[in-house]
Amino acid sequence: MSYTIVPELCINCGGCEFTCPTEAIRPPAADVSQPAVFWIETHRCNDCGSCVRVCPTDGILPDPDTFACAGHGCPIAPDRGGAFAGWECSQLEAFCDGCGHTLWRPGPGGEWECIRCESKNNARRQLCPKVLALEKAKTGQQRPRRSIEELHAHRDLMAAGRGGER
Repeated sequence: MSYTIVPELCINCGGCEFTCPTEAIRPPAADVSQPAVFWIETHRCNDCGSCVRVCPTDGILPDPDTFACAGHGCPIAPDRGGAFAGWECSQLEAFCDGCGHTLWRPGPGGEWECIRCESKNNARRQLCPKVLALEKAKTGQQRPRRSIEELHAHRDLMAAGRGGER
């Protein structure tokens, strides 16, 4: 799942913005109705966690209300069969020059291709849910839907499931 920056914990150091490989982290908005802190465009986030590791205030937390790369709804999720079983995603780091969709390849070492423009797998109905949300303009700066306590509890629960890693 994507991450969210908790406005009350962000000190605007900018470290997260420079580590993000997909440019999902945005500088503070000029709009005074929004919090003046960095924010994550969740549908561009590839869930790598590099921002979490550099945040000095532990203010970047997993957002359980977002899509997960290779998770539920993703045509190439590991537990999903079908035309794209075994394929890899460029994790929102490489996009098609023609249509802007994220690139996929049929396994390690394969050629990156656009499943929308090049694939013969009738991919129109099997696109990346994050890219579809971007295309529908369902993105932008938003406050987390959950409290800081709920986000911390979710993070701790995830860490416990991975043997305490964060």
